[in-house]
Amino acid sequence: MSCFKRIGVLLATLGLVFSFGCTAEIEAPPGDAVWIDVRTAEEYAEGHLAQAALIPYDVIEKGVTDLHLAKDAPIYLYCRSGNRAGKAKMALEAQHYTHVVNVGGLEDARSLAGLAK
Repeated sequence: MSCFKRIGVLLATLGLVFSFGCTAEIEAPPGDAVWIDVRTAEEYAEGHLAQAALIPYDVIEKGVTDLHLAKDAPIYLYCRSGNRAGKAKMALEAQHYTHVVNVGGLEDARSLAGLAK
């Protein structure tokens, strides 16, 4: 097998591994879930969940501290694509928050919020 074919097979395999790793179902959020939009104020103004607080991802630690949430509070984060929400999730977990969920983008959040218990 040529070097290029081996690289192609390796890349295809890695793509499958990562795609399967990212398809986990998110459980319906509890009724007391705290929804946080980690986008910019401009993006938030263009549309957001009615129940979501705006705390941009780059100030998430201070913003959540100001909310005085318990470390085990269910926190649901979203942005445009899930990237900034992922960064915010890692920052909150580093602060010992234990129930932080990266929902993904705004449309994902809208769908999931409709399932709230």
